[in-house]
Amino acid sequence: MKESKAVPESELFTVDEACKYIRMGKTTLNDCIKDGLITAIRPPRGHILIRKTVLDAWLNKYEIPASKEPRNRKEAAM
Repeated sequence: MKESKAVPESELFTVDEACKYIRMGKTTLNDCIKDGLITAIRPPRGHILIRKTVLDAWLNKYEIPASKEPRNRKEAAM
C-alpha cells in the first residue's frame, strides 16, 4: 500500500488564516505572494494555501536581534 505524504491540515493556512497568524493585511500578503517573497500552493480549482513553515521562515528573516546596548541613560544606570 502507498504511504500518503499529505501535509496535516493545521500546517496549511488559507490566505485569511495566514493573515491572522502573521498579523498582516490581506492585500499585503497577496502582494508578497505575487512578488515571490512568500511561496504558496494553488491546487486546481482551489484556494491559495500557505505552509506554516514557509510563514515562520519568512518571519525569521525579519527578526531584529536583541541589543546588548542600553537604550537610554536610565537603563545604563541600572
